[in-house]
Amino acid sequence: MRIAVVHGYFLADSGSGIYVRELARAFTSLGHDVTLVCQEKTPEKYDFVDAAYALDSANHSLTTIFKRDRQYAGACRCVRPDIHGLLLTYVASGDKSFENHTFQEAATEKIDAYLDDNIVALATIFRRWPPEAVQANHAIMQPYEVRQALSEAGLEEVPYTMTIHGSALNFSLKADPRLVPYFISAARDAHSITALSDSSVADVIDFSDSTGLNIGSKTIVIPPGVDTMLFRPLSCVTARKQTVGIFAGRLLWTKGPQYLIAALPLILRDNPDFELRLAGDGPLEPSLRRIIELLSAGDVAGAAAYVSESPDMGEAGDWGQVIPVMNEQESALYLAAARGLAKHVTFLGHLAHDEMAPAFAAADVSLMPSVYPEAYGLSAIEAAAAGAIPIATYQTGLRAPLDILAAELGDSGLTALRPNGNLTRQMAAAVTRVLSLYDTMDQGHRQRLHKTAIREFSWETTALAYLAAF
Repeated sequence: MRIAVVHGYFLADSGSGIYVRELARAFTSLGHDVTLVCQEKTPEKYDFVDAAYALDSANHSLTTIFKRDRQYAGACRCVRPDIHGLLLTYVASGDKSFENHTFQEAATEKIDAYLDDNIVALATIFRRWPPEAVQANHAIMQPYEVRQALSEAGLEEVPYTMTIHGSALNFSLKADPRLVPYFISAARDAHSITALSDSSVADVIDFSDSTGLNIGSKTIVIPPGVDTMLFRPLSCVTARKQTVGIFAGRLLWTKGPQYLIAALPLILRDNPDFELRLAGDGPLEPSLRRIIELLSAGDVAGAAAYVSESPDMGEAGDWGQVIPVMNEQESALYLAAARGLAKHVTFLGHLAHDEMAPAFAAADVSLMPSVYPEAYGLSAIEAAAAGAIPIATYQTGLRAPLDILAAELGDSGLTALRPNGNLTRQMAAAVTRVLSLYDTMDQGHRQRLHKTAIREFSWETTALAYLAAF
């Protein structure tokens, strides 16, 4: 089958980018002919890509970047439209190679220009390599662009499926009424709509219902997979003094790293050798460093005041205060454990996807204190494949992988971090419990988690589900 996969961004900087890359790899491995449309700057890094092209400034002519012998059963070409230096996203991007704006903050004329560039480019691509099916990512704008480009290329009958990843819906569509017609237009004509979890399906159906469009009969769940050859336990484990918890993701308030920092003194009371590693960058980093500085100096009151005064650091929804109210005895213990906190925290910065594999493999637990709806817990299944137990908030798309792992281990405690409690206390208790209950660096334990990932979370299974949906 000739399949076009349309992403519009990069292949390693986000959960959706990794999803698109591995889905395209799986299609290619299964023997299909794949046209991957994105803004990836280094497609030669990916062995399943056997050719790459760039469009000219008019998005009419193609220039070959490279060609090489196929290494997979199928073929995959990567094609990069010319978007004239303007990249529109759903959350703020730190990429300096583009002029960046979020859709909800962009001027209408910039949105129009961005759409025009992508639609013309896609029409050119579809004429050159006519697809038999299209997988279009995000609630906006790729599905809308695909719909328009198929029409311009005279391919109106080609089915396309929309894949909802979460950010576009939650941060852009729900925030800006200007964007809703693009979603309605694409969703109305889509052959199918896929989301990564039951909660994500419910969310997109509810949103669509609010616009007057009923998509319930064609919206399905297709969860992501994990590269179990990349994410796997270390072949040998050297003795080490500390236990390690790792947070992987953008440093945004929605991901909850502020709760992790606040929980660390509570964790250290029972696990004085615990080290927290933060793999990611983002706008919250200066604030996190300031909290660490205040707590490390023993200024708990100052840290609490800083958090309460910061618009992106305070209480999040149903998850309680970041630095919880404590009685006199608790406060004294918290203060004692907080002194010198900085030496227990390491900021790793942004790690490429392949760099995350050894980082997870070297950790005892993976920490996901997200306080905002998630499409799926991709980091949770990657961590499990590498042998680290994921400790995550039990909400929206995070529930599905946690349910599977809890059933495998016979441990309902993995689903205990729920709303309407204090997340700081919950996270500390969960980490302490897991570290006391499991020999987290035992090879047998880690291999069990890895085998569960192989059985339950396969990219080939994901790709086959899309083929059925097409």
